[in-house]
Amino acid sequence: MQPPPRKVKESQQVKLVFSEQLSKLQTKQHQDTELLEEIRSFSKHRAAIEKEYGQALQRLAVQYQKRDWQRGNTDAITS
Repeated sequence: MQPPPRKVKESQQVKLVFSEQLSKLQTKQHQDTELLEEIRSFSKHRAAIEKEYGQALQRLAVQYQKRDWQRGNTDAITS
């Protein structure tokens, strides 16, 4: 007659362990979601900075290309 109460106790123990594991998994999932959101935000800001940097480099290159071209023409005219 004693085994049935023991089974009930074991099932309650399993339920408790399952509940604890589920809670830990949910916490881990929440932390992972926050980390991914931070990575997404970082990547988005980095991409914007790199785009701005690339555009500035392109403007600089165009300015120097014009200067070299103009300098080449003035050198040819004065020679």
